[in-house]
Amino acid sequence: LNPSIVDYFYQYTNLLYHEFGADVKFWSTFNEPWSFVTMGYGLGVHAPGMSNSTTNTYLAAHHVLLSHAAAVTRFRALKKTQIVREDARISIVLNCDFAYPLNPNNPSDVA
Repeated sequence: LNPSIVDYFYQYTNLLYHEFGADVKFWSTFNEPWSFVTMGYGLGVHAPGMSNSTTNTYLAAHHVLLSHAAAVTRFRALKKTQIVREDARISIVLNCDFAYPLNPNNPSDVA
């Protein structure tokens, strides 16, 4: 919830790029942020266990996205200087769910 996390994450990823940029081809900034943001800052069932707030989930998600953007921006800049290998790629791992209707013949279930 602290906006300083964006700069801390930037510094962390910058260190990783300098240490491993020549060796790592596929990078991921965050793994399934919906899970740790919702479960940790909304429902409180995962660390840090926060709940009963109408804004914590949104602030945490906002800072995750800003942190991802800062890390990708730095990645692209270092790729041009060959600190990060030329063929390297970066992304964020998003989870998604697929659902089947309970009754495919019921318009309410299909909608």
